Order: sequence, then structure tokens, then C-alpha cells
Amino acid sequence: MLTKEIIIDKVEFVGKWKTILVRKRTDILEDGLLVSSSYERDSYELLNVSSISELPIEIQPYATGVWTEALRDELQADMDAHAQKMAELEAEASSSES
Repeated sequence: MLTKEIIIDKVEFVGKWKTILVRKRTDILEDGLLVSSSYERDSYELLNVSSISELPIEIQPYATGVWTEALRDELQADMDAHAQKMAELEAEASSSES
């Protein structure tokens, strides 16, 4: 009898903003013996997730331990600083064209 099992094989946190990289392995078994396996990867970025509850249920405990409010605040401050710098550069470019 053939069966299919999907498991989370690996979870990693990468970079300053702790992007979550998830590798899932799909195993095909025949009578309990591995016949084939394949991998699929997903990534989740703090910037694109407003609430941990938006993540797949099996990933939520990982995010809860790493994606703290302090990290969210730091990311927001970094984005605000970047937006301010871009506005200043645009203002400089506009004034130099006059």
C-alpha cells in the first residue's frame, strides 16, 4: 500500500529581520518503506505578516519565539528612516533641477 507523508524537515531564521525559511519533505512509502521523497520550500517575512496567526499553524510557534515586538518596532523604525531618507533625496533632486 502506498502512503504519502508531508513533514516539516527544516526551519531556519535568516537575516536581520529573521525571515523564516521552511523546508517540507514529502515522502512516498510503500508498505512502510521509503520509495521517493521530494522537497518544497516556503519563506515568511516579518514585513509581510501583520499577525503571527496569519502563518500556517505549524509555523506559528517558531515565529512567536523570534518575531518579538522589539523586532517589529526595530523594523518599523528602519522603514521610517529609509522613507525619510528617500524623501530627502527626492527633495534635493527637485531643488537642483530648478
